[in-house]
Amino acid sequence: MQFVDTQQDFTRTFDAARRDTDPGAPLRLAHTLKGVAASIGANQVANAAQILEADCRDGAATAIIAEHVKQLVAAMAPVLHSIEAHREALCEDTAPAQQHDQGTGQALKELRQALQNFDTQAGTIASCLQQAAAGTALADPMARLLEHIDNFDFEGALALLLENEAAFMQLASADA
Repeated sequence: MQFVDTQQDFTRTFDAARRDTDPGAPLRLAHTLKGVAASIGANQVANAAQILEADCRDGAATAIIAEHVKQLVAAMAPVLHSIEAHREALCEDTAPAQQHDQGTGQALKELRQALQNFDTQAGTIASCLQQAAAGTALADPMARLLEHIDNFDFEGALALLLENEAAFMQLASADA
């Protein structure tokens, strides 16, 4: 789910990075996408991102980069569609907050552990906890926590979780 949230606008983000004053921004975007795609088993996306990363590193012509971005987006489309189509089931299947034998308290514990281990599963757990926090005072802190995770700032997300731990535990108590 985090993959969809962070990569669905890759073309727009990449184009903005190419216009940025930081010449390394497009390379970093391609490199990050390559790693994230590989970590979720989207090998065609990872391979296409690797080609784009090489283009950026080697200073390839604009037309070549544009073609490789197009190929990358084509490789991403079925992955994004599949994840989005199964978003609710992924929450139910993988996030403890949605399981009947575990509650929000257990999900918070697992989220803390995932953040401490820099585990991308933290995004899935946090997304499901966000559903539980909807309409509460925790909605904003949870949204900010997810932003940190989306930016792979696990330390910032953990700090925010710990800062709001008492309020999150109240949410867990209400879930019990």
